[in-house]
Amino acid sequence: MSVEQIASLVSDILVGLSAIIVAGLAIYGVKTWRKELTGRARFELARKIMLLTLKVEDTFKGVRFPITSSQEWSTRHRDEKASEKEQQVLDEWYAKAERLKPLAESLRELREAGWEAEVLLEDADGEDVRAAIKSFMESWGNLSSAISHYFDTRRHEVRSGDMIRDQDFMRELSKIIYSAGNDDFEKKVSAAKDKMSAALKKYVK
Repeated sequence: MSVEQIASLVSDILVGLSAIIVAGLAIYGVKTWRKELTGRARFELARKIMLLTLKVEDTFKGVRFPITSSQEWSTRHRDEKASEKEQQVLDEWYAKAERLKPLAESLRELREAGWEAEVLLEDADGEDVRAAIKSFMESWGNLSSAISHYFDTRRHEVRSGDMIRDQDFMRELSKIIYSAGNDDFEKKVSAAKDKMSAALKKYVK
């Protein structure tokens, strides 16, 4: 083999090695970039979900806050034939129903973000996020149902002049609707918030 052939062979080998090295560096770079991108996406998603979670917790407290104001029912269409006591029941019902609306919207946003979490986060964390959202949704369902049933019953009582027999049940509904501070309802919402926080904490460090 001539010197020229040897030189050409060495050159080809070097070119081949260079190509392999470049390809390896490219693959490493892509993997590093993908890891950084995934980490950034997880950080942003975890931050978004946690902020929504805190908003949901605060809105639950707002809905259950015992005091309402006349501004909250000022836009309600009033039936002039209704008695004063019935108007009071309807005013309170309207105020509570209006407070539920932003809670429903925040929960919708949280559910959408929760779907992203199941795809993007580690499996166990995604499951915890889903479980926390499920708990929030159950609390929302209980609160919404309690408000509707409680005030519809109170209106019926005012109209008929008769109290329903199961006043214990009405008191239980009242406990759901009106916050007594650190009660069972609030503890369940707080537990869901804590579960969410524990699942997301490592993604925002």
